[in-house]
Amino acid sequence: MSESDYDHQDPPEKLQELLTAAGFIHQRVSSGGRTMIFNGQFRDWVLFAHLNDSWLHVQTTVCAFPAEPGLRAELLLWMARAGRDLSLLKYTVDKEDRVILEAQVRAERLEAEDVSNLVGFLHNTAERDYLAILRLARGEARLEALSAAFQRDALPGEGSATG
Repeated sequence: MSESDYDHQDPPEKLQELLTAAGFIHQRVSSGGRTMIFNGQFRDWVLFAHLNDSWLHVQTTVCAFPAEPGLRAELLLWMARAGRDLSLLKYTVDKEDRVILEAQVRAERLEAEDVSNLVGFLHNTAERDYLAILRLARGEARLEALSAAFQRDALPGEGSATG
């Protein structure tokens, strides 16, 4: 399909064509977007893509945002630090308290290879960062830091029965 043919398609139809041309298996959702499922080392990832006349939006849910204020603050700080090192992608928290990794790119002159690269980048980044985010959200990193501090501050032989 030529570039001029893409320009005259409705966005949902154009998205379907781009994802198919990129080699992705995808399914339509009621909002007009498309979902794709990818296997990962630690879990399966559901990526959602939506296209309008101006923007392609791709996102995946990483995990639930923790309820405890201290953990929320730690995770937000981590997300801000991660965001400065990422191009095109950003971590956000949605209205349903989920940590989301997302990207938005201009839709003009978008080709299947561009979509393939963006989806692959988002999936690989989510997979790479997943354990670190999950440890922060569960408070495991905080417990490990406390345990390490306790072990570092403990004196050798303390608490042992020596004659």
